[in-house]
Amino acid sequence: MIGPHRLRQRLSQEARLFGPILNFNSSWFVDICGLIGFDFVFLDVGATGIQVPHIESAAEAEAAVAAIRYAPQGKRGLAASTRAAGYGVDTPVPVYMDLANREVLFFAMIETARAVEQVDAIASTEGVDAIVLGPADLSQSLGFRGDTAAPAVQDAISRVITRAKANGKWVALNAMDVAGARRCLERGADIVLIGTAGWLMRTGRNFLTEAQQGLA
Repeated sequence: MIGPHRLRQRLSQEARLFGPILNFNSSWFVDICGLIGFDFVFLDVGATGIQVPHIESAAEAEAAVAAIRYAPQGKRGLAASTRAAGYGVDTPVPVYMDLANREVLFFAMIETARAVEQVDAIASTEGVDAIVLGPADLSQSLGFRGDTAAPAVQDAISRVITRAKANGKWVALNAMDVAGARRCLERGADIVLIGTAGWLMRTGRNFLTEAQQGLA
């Protein structure tokens, strides 16, 4: 059953969180990530947080908030027989609804030029908990076709971080390695999302390179 959200609590205590993005079905990999010490695993399905891509306005942010929260804060479809609701056995439905409304995190993705222009309106929307940057899509929107290091792209990212913080929102940035994670923290990220595929490939290749050093 859904309970107090550990990530929300830790973010409220100004902790910095790290976790891989997992978009393949593997319960054992989730277990390993927990044993390693990651704070969370960012799942594509079934989680206590919802990430909505391509939010470009306050109206879209408001619509997303309404879709993931129960009445009276929103219009999410209600089913009290789910695992999150304790299968409807011991928890009164209104108690579950209030708990879910309070604890489920909403991550609004900013990844277009229009979204950057509207960042204050998006970040100030009630119910938005965190802003997630989408550098690749942002680079495409700004005309740089995947060049996330382009100065204009980096300037836009910096603006989003600054305005999100000014509006009291947490910020999530992506990293592929240790150096990237440190840069995210230096820029003010509260949450660092690690690209799992790139991370595994780099780790595996480094292992092979080091293991084979000196071999004929």
